Amino acid sequence: MKRAIIQNHNDNVATLLEAAGRGERVELIGAVNPLEARGSSDSTESAPSLLELVEDLPIRHKVALSDISQGEAVVKYGAPIGVAAVPIKRGSHVHVHNLNSVRGKFLEKYTAQSKDAEVASPMAQGILASEMATNQISFHPDQNRPGEIPTFMGFVRPDGLVGVRNHLLVLPVVICAAAVAEAIAAGISGAVNIYHQYGCNLDPATNADVEKVFGGFGRNPNVGAVILVGLGCETVSIERIAEEIRRSGKPVKDVVIQRDGGVNRSIERGRQIAEVLSRQLASEAREEVQASRLTVAVECGASDAFSGLSANPAIGVMGDLVVGYGGTVVLSETTEMIGAEHILAGQARDQTVGQAVLEIVRRTEQELALIGGNSLGDITPGNIAGGLSTIEEKSLGCIRKAGFTPIQEVVDYASSPTSSGLVIMNTPGHDIESMTGVVAGGAQIIVFSTGLGTPTGSPIAPVIKVSSNSEVLRWMPDVIDVDVGGIVTGNLTLSVAGQKIFRELLDVASGKPTWSERAGHREFAIRRYGTACTLY
Repeated sequence: MKRAIIQNHNDNVATLLEAAGRGERVELIGAVNPLEARGSSDSTESAPSLLELVEDLPIRHKVALSDISQGEAVVKYGAPIGVAAVPIKRGSHVHVHNLNSVRGKFLEKYTAQSKDAEVASPMAQGILASEMATNQISFHPDQNRPGEIPTFMGFVRPDGLVGVRNHLLVLPVVICAAAVAEAIAAGISGAVNIYHQYGCNLDPATNADVEKVFGGFGRNPNVGAVILVGLGCETVSIERIAEEIRRSGKPVKDVVIQRDGGVNRSIERGRQIAEVLSRQLASEAREEVQASRLTVAVECGASDAFSGLSANPAIGVMGDLVVGYGGTVVLSETTEMIGAEHILAGQARDQTVGQAVLEIVRRTEQELALIGGNSLGDITPGNIAGGLSTIEEKSLGCIRKAGFTPIQEVVDYASSPTSSGLVIMNTPGHDIESMTGVVAGGAQIIVFSTGLGTPTGSPIAPVIKVSSNSEVLRWMPDVIDVDVGGIVTGNLTLSVAGQKIFRELLDVASGKPTWSERAGHREFAIRRYGTACTLY
């Protein structure tokens, strides 16, 4: 029999685990059956655990468990994911055609009042205190330390940080120097270069971000040495970037095309430097270190409706293990907290941190409002095809990557955490921009959930892809590193899946290449201002 899963006993929708047709009865699994809990009057027509569909439904899409009135909240994960645009009958398909995001309703207010520091967030005043009082954080670090702290083999840097890779980073500080940097790195063992469009004639805020990101990439412990390549007249400062990287104690050299005699001489000089640094890095050996030295970023992209059921909560289990052993986990993508920020605020270690969570979401909504339109409730076509309907629904699934660890702090884009534990970084929802920010902030590894599949990588950090369903593994075997699709089929528990990801994490930290590394994926992009391209 076909099945549909209910996340929370308060939900009025369930998610189809297989496609089903009109007139079919699907078995309801998961949380307490709401038909039974609400005393369904048609129990003679179907058993409490069965629901008859009144139309065809694709896999991963939502079905109404009861009649839902126009304007009534549609509830999934125990929280509203929007409101019914029209009356919805029990057994009907619930999706973008009859479900509206609520968050877009606040854009007009924010456009009019965006400069008022006292503008309330869409959450009612007092929500933070309420969530702090009622949210039960069940995480206990001692329970997540089943014996000795595990270890991995890493590269210990002069500043005490530990790399999981030993790259020679050849970094153009401006697009005009990108081809020269590429030529310097070509064929040099261990060298990676980043091709990008930044470095000159940018607004002051973007210029500052570029310098911060470049400095953070050079300081990242996965980098053993750096060659900066400039033209000589760019608006970003090669000197400031170099000085920032030197704080880590690693070798930093520069090549400047206008200073060093043009393209060919710069390439020749750069390659001489690169060959020396490459030999130096090749002589360095991995050392055994504890998992407490890990900073792991968690991301999601090309999501489907199973992401919040399987891959994201499994990553949350993995993250709780990392934190339990003394490491750091970074949750990012602020746009994908919209509609779920009150839950994260309730997970904060104190009210100050909780307020900071609400504040970054409030600011994000204001910034989106300033660029016009009513797109705040929008998600990508791929998300929609995968069964997601609103930003609230996506967010409630996305934040499950946070597990149950108390949030220790909120940091800005590309900033390094100041404490271990779970940290939120304020980044866009665009996968590449977000990944660039967390790596610049010091993350050595990214664990990335996907339901539809994406080969996305990072220039200097391994990216572990976790599939929410086994079909994407069969379709894209050279993309997925860990498959946890067995969670939705009932063949795998969240606990076992989380431990599976954790073991993969340690293997990758010790040198095992991920699929994105094998394929040479080195995508790179920096946070943009004044653009709507944030809801990915």
